[in-house]
Amino acid sequence: MVLIALNVALQLSSALLLKISPAFERETTFTVLAILLAVLALNVLRFLSWGALHRRYPLSLAYPASALFFPGILAMAWLFDEPVGPLQLAGTMIILAGVALLLAPDKERS
Repeated sequence: MVLIALNVALQLSSALLLKISPAFERETTFTVLAILLAVLALNVLRFLSWGALHRRYPLSLAYPASALFFPGILAMAWLFDEPVGPLQLAGTMIILAGVALLLAPDKERS
């Protein structure tokens, strides 16, 4: 499951960089280009890890497990003092419960 964690981390890193990019000085073309290249590099690495993930795990496990991105985004929103309401928290709990159910060992599959 390291590949899932890597994929989610790369996706969150890309989102974080895009979130904080307005704080960077944009007077130079170099700054804008550097931000765009960093986001592109993160997404290329994510694409490669996504491919490796699908070679190792069935799609029915890999894709839902990548939904761990959403609780990460909620945490990131909270860290940036954005409003996080009860519906967002409930949705995140449902996502986490679903991922936990999918990743739990199933006696019928064994």
